[in-house]
Parts: sequence; structure tokens; C-alpha cells
Amino acid sequence: MKEPRHSGEIFCYYLILTGVARFLVEIIRINPPWILGLSNAQVASAVSVFGGLILLFFLKRVSAAKS
Repeated sequence: MKEPRHSGEIFCYYLILTGVARFLVEIIRINPPWILGLSNAQVASAVSVFGGLILLFFLKRVSAAKS
């Protein structure tokens, strides 16, 4: 049987998936580069993806420590 999701896990997946989707959409759009050749929205998307990954990592780590 499938294990239940940990509190906050779906939110982490949301941050990751919306960040990836937004980053891909911003490749098509023509926006002026801001940092490292990326637009402001691409940087925000990358922050969302990395933030989601970091939160998910710590969430899994804390839940493993409780078990």
C-alpha cells in the first residue's frame, strides 16, 4: 500500500513543477536579460524550483529522523 504524503510534500512538488513550467514558458517569451542572461521571471522560476527541492529534502530528512 502507498505511504501517506508528509505535511508540505505536495506544496514542494507544486513549487518545483510550476517553476519548471514557468521557466520553459519564459524561454519562448522575449524579455530583457537580467542576471546571467536570464530574465527576471526565469530567475524567479529557478528560485522556486531550488526552494521546492530544498524544502522537500529537509522534509524527507526530518520525517526519516522521526521514524
